[in-house]
Amino acid sequence: MTTQLKLFLITSTILAAQTAFAGYATNAFFVTLGEGQTSPYVKQVVNAKTDAECQPARIDLAGHWGEEVAGKQLSIRFKKDVYQTNEPVIATIINRHTATNDDLNCSWMFGGDLGFQFVIKDEKGNTLPDSFAPERASLPMERKWLPGTQYKYQSNLSKRYGLAKPGTYSVFVQRKAFRDTNGWIYVSSDTATVKIK
Repeated sequence: MTTQLKLFLITSTILAAQTAFAGYATNAFFVTLGEGQTSPYVKQVVNAKTDAECQPARIDLAGHWGEEVAGKQLSIRFKKDVYQTNEPVIATIINRHTATNDDLNCSWMFGGDLGFQFVIKDEKGNTLPDSFAPERASLPMERKWLPGTQYKYQSNLSKRYGLAKPGTYSVFVQRKAFRDTNGWIYVSSDTATVKIK
């Protein structure tokens, strides 16, 4: 292989990567990282540009996105609006970094969906209890959270909250963002509605 051909291939690869990453970390779209992943791959960036779950909240209306709080934003979504009584109700949570700097840390104390709290109310306004009760407090795992990225989790609300009786339920998810002089500040999704027949 000639030196010119090698230089051409290297230059082409660099230009392709730059083109793929165009718009990344500008909040034009958000890249979903896998659990434990700290930076995106080129393919993830390319896919995020057209994936509905990766678009800004104003475009992804099915995401039930809450307000941005301290550079974070939460979404809750369901595959459908109506479930049968014997069917698991799976909520998808997206935890998004909306700030445009590197100053955020993403932390997990319990792992997966257990770091999030759901508020589920029935038609009478009764709140369903959470069956998750941590045995003891542990130090959270933390890592640098890149701007323009998000993490995705799933939670079986039928198992964790006993969501199985027929009826219409309102559901939102929340997570502690940070503590200030007045107490904890929470980041929350908007409210979604699911029906069990």
